[in-house]
Amino acid sequence: MECFVNSLGYSHAKRSEGALTENDFEILNGKKNGRFLQLKSKIERYQSLIRDDGKTIIVTSDDNQIKEPFISFFNIYENLRNSAVHFSPNKEQIWLKPADWIEKAEHFSKLSLQVAQEIWKSCYPKLASPDYIRRLDYNIFMDKAMCYIQSLEQIADELKNG
Repeated sequence: MECFVNSLGYSHAKRSEGALTENDFEILNGKKNGRFLQLKSKIERYQSLIRDDGKTIIVTSDDNQIKEPFISFFNIYENLRNSAVHFSPNKEQIWLKPADWIEKAEHFSKLSLQVAQEIWKSCYPKLASPDYIRRLDYNIFMDKAMCYIQSLEQIADELKNG
Protein backbone atom coordinates (compact mmCIF):
# COMPACT_ATOMS: atom_id res chain seq x y z
CA MET A 1 0.00 0.00 0.00
CA GLU A 2 2.73 2.42 0.93
CA CYS A 3 4.51 1.71 -2.35
CA PHE A 4 1.28 2.35 -4.29
CA VAL A 5 0.63 5.65 -2.49
CA ASN A 6 4.28 6.69 -2.91
CA SER A 7 4.06 5.96 -6.63
CA LEU A 8 1.01 8.22 -6.98
CA GLY A 9 2.81 11.09 -5.29
CA TYR A 10 6.11 10.59 -7.10
CA SER A 11 4.47 10.24 -10.50
CA HIS A 12 2.44 13.41 -10.07
CA ALA A 13 5.46 15.30 -8.73
CA LYS A 14 7.53 14.33 -11.77
CA ARG A 15 4.75 15.19 -14.26
CA SER A 16 4.05 18.55 -12.59
CA GLU A 17 7.50 19.51 -11.36
CA GLY A 18 7.55 22.97 -12.93
CA ALA A 19 4.05 23.86 -11.73
CA LEU A 20 4.45 22.85 -8.07
CA THR A 21 5.70 24.85 -5.16
CA GLU A 22 8.82 23.50 -3.48
CA ASN A 23 6.68 22.55 -0.47
CA ASP A 24 4.11 20.64 -2.58
CA PHE A 25 6.91 18.88 -4.49
CA GLU A 26 8.46 17.77 -1.19
CA ILE A 27 5.08 16.52 0.11
CA LEU A 28 4.45 14.52 -3.08
CA ASN A 29 7.85 12.93 -2.51
CA GLY A 30 6.73 11.81 0.95
CA LYS A 31 8.36 14.44 3.14
CA LYS A 32 7.52 17.62 5.02
CA ASN A 33 10.36 19.82 6.28
CA GLY A 34 12.79 16.99 5.54
CA ARG A 35 10.91 14.44 7.66
CA PHE A 36 9.08 11.43 6.25
CA LEU A 37 5.28 11.56 6.24
CA GLN A 38 3.17 8.75 7.64
CA LEU A 39 0.95 6.79 5.27
CA LYS A 40 -2.24 8.39 6.66
CA SER A 41 -0.83 11.84 5.98
CA LYS A 42 0.24 10.96 2.44
CA ILE A 43 -3.19 9.56 1.59
CA GLU A 44 -4.88 12.71 2.83
CA ARG A 45 -2.44 15.26 1.39
CA TYR A 46 -1.82 13.74 -2.03
CA GLN A 47 -5.45 13.95 -3.11
CA SER A 48 -5.67 17.72 -2.97
CA LEU A 49 -2.33 18.08 -4.74
CA ILE A 50 -3.21 15.61 -7.52
CA ARG A 51 -6.89 16.47 -8.10
CA ASP A 52 -7.73 19.31 -10.49
CA ASP A 53 -10.23 20.75 -7.99
CA GLY A 54 -7.88 20.53 -4.97
CA LYS A 55 -10.43 18.63 -2.86
CA THR A 56 -9.68 16.10 -0.14
CA ILE A 57 -12.18 13.25 -0.44
CA ILE A 58 -10.64 10.77 2.00
CA VAL A 59 -9.93 12.03 5.51
CA THR A 60 -7.56 9.87 7.54
CA SER A 61 -6.41 12.28 10.26
CA ASP A 62 -9.72 12.77 12.09
CA ASP A 63 -11.29 9.84 13.95
CA ASN A 64 -14.73 11.42 13.49
CA GLN A 65 -14.39 11.63 9.70
CA ILE A 66 -12.39 8.54 8.74
CA LYS A 67 -14.57 5.89 7.08
CA GLU A 68 -14.39 2.25 6.06
CA PRO A 69 -12.41 0.60 4.60
CA PHE A 70 -9.75 2.94 6.02
CA ILE A 71 -10.74 2.37 9.66
CA SER A 72 -10.27 -1.39 9.35
CA PHE A 73 -7.17 -1.05 7.18
CA PHE A 74 -5.35 1.21 9.60
CA ASN A 75 -6.42 -0.73 12.68
CA ILE A 76 -4.99 -3.94 11.21
CA TYR A 77 -2.00 -2.27 9.51
CA GLU A 78 -0.85 -0.30 12.53
CA ASN A 79 -1.36 -3.12 15.02
CA LEU A 80 0.44 -5.66 12.85
CA ARG A 81 3.25 -3.28 11.94
CA ASN A 82 3.81 -2.19 15.54
CA SER A 83 3.77 -5.78 16.78
CA ALA A 84 6.23 -6.91 14.14
CA VAL A 85 8.60 -3.98 14.67
CA HIS A 86 8.22 -3.57 18.45
CA PHE A 87 7.18 -7.04 19.60
CA SER A 88 5.53 -7.47 22.98
CA PRO A 89 3.19 -10.20 24.24
CA ASN A 90 0.66 -7.43 24.95
CA LYS A 91 0.42 -6.39 21.28
CA GLU A 92 -1.15 -7.98 18.19
CA GLN A 93 -0.47 -11.70 18.05
CA ILE A 94 2.10 -12.40 15.32
CA TRP A 95 2.98 -15.97 16.23
CA LEU A 96 0.21 -17.80 14.39
CA LYS A 97 -0.42 -21.15 12.74
CA PRO A 98 0.19 -21.05 8.97
CA ALA A 99 -3.54 -21.43 8.23
CA ASP A 100 -4.31 -18.45 10.48
CA TRP A 101 -1.65 -16.34 8.73
CA ILE A 102 -3.10 -17.29 5.34
CA GLU A 103 -6.58 -16.28 6.49
CA LYS A 104 -5.26 -12.93 7.81
CA ALA A 105 -3.23 -12.36 4.65
CA GLU A 106 -6.21 -13.02 2.37
CA HIS A 107 -8.45 -10.70 4.39
CA PHE A 108 -5.84 -7.95 4.50
CA SER A 109 -5.06 -8.35 0.79
CA LYS A 110 -8.70 -7.80 -0.13
CA LEU A 111 -8.96 -4.88 2.28
CA SER A 112 -5.77 -3.33 0.87
CA LEU A 113 -7.11 -3.51 -2.66
CA GLN A 114 -10.36 -1.81 -1.55
CA VAL A 115 -8.30 0.96 0.07
CA ALA A 116 -6.12 1.31 -3.03
CA GLN A 117 -9.21 1.56 -5.25
CA GLU A 118 -10.65 4.30 -3.04
CA ILE A 119 -7.37 6.21 -3.06
CA TRP A 120 -7.14 5.94 -6.85
CA LYS A 121 -10.72 7.19 -7.26
CA SER A 122 -10.11 10.07 -4.86
CA CYS A 123 -7.03 11.20 -6.82
CA TYR A 124 -8.25 10.38 -10.33
CA PRO A 125 -12.07 10.43 -10.28
CA LYS A 126 -12.36 10.42 -14.08
CA LEU A 127 -9.85 7.65 -14.82
CA ALA A 128 -10.33 3.88 -14.73
CA SER A 129 -8.20 1.91 -12.29
CA PRO A 130 -4.64 1.52 -13.53
CA ASP A 131 -3.66 -1.34 -15.85
CA TYR A 132 -0.12 -1.41 -14.48
CA ILE A 133 -1.38 -3.00 -11.27
CA ARG A 134 -3.99 -5.26 -12.80
CA ARG A 135 -6.84 -2.79 -12.27
CA LEU A 136 -6.58 -3.45 -8.52
CA ASP A 137 -8.59 -6.64 -9.02
CA TYR A 138 -8.08 -9.34 -6.38
CA ASN A 139 -9.04 -12.21 -8.71
CA ILE A 140 -6.57 -11.10 -11.37
CA PHE A 141 -3.80 -10.97 -8.74
CA MET A 142 -4.74 -14.44 -7.44
CA ASP A 143 -4.87 -15.96 -10.94
CA LYS A 144 -1.43 -14.49 -11.68
CA ALA A 145 -0.05 -15.87 -8.39
CA MET A 146 -1.49 -19.34 -9.07
CA CYS A 147 0.07 -19.39 -12.55
CA TYR A 148 3.39 -18.38 -11.03
CA ILE A 149 3.21 -21.16 -8.42
CA GLN A 150 2.28 -23.72 -11.07
CA SER A 151 5.22 -22.68 -13.23
CA LEU A 152 7.58 -23.01 -10.26
CA GLU A 153 6.19 -26.47 -9.50
CA GLN A 154 6.64 -27.46 -13.15
CA ILE A 155 10.26 -26.27 -13.12
CA ALA A 156 10.89 -28.16 -9.87
CA ASP A 157 9.40 -31.34 -11.39
CA GLU A 158 11.52 -30.96 -14.52
CA LEU A 159 14.67 -30.48 -12.43
CA LYS A 160 13.82 -33.49 -10.28
CA ASN A 161 13.03 -35.74 -13.24
CA GLY A 162 15.55 -34.72 -15.58
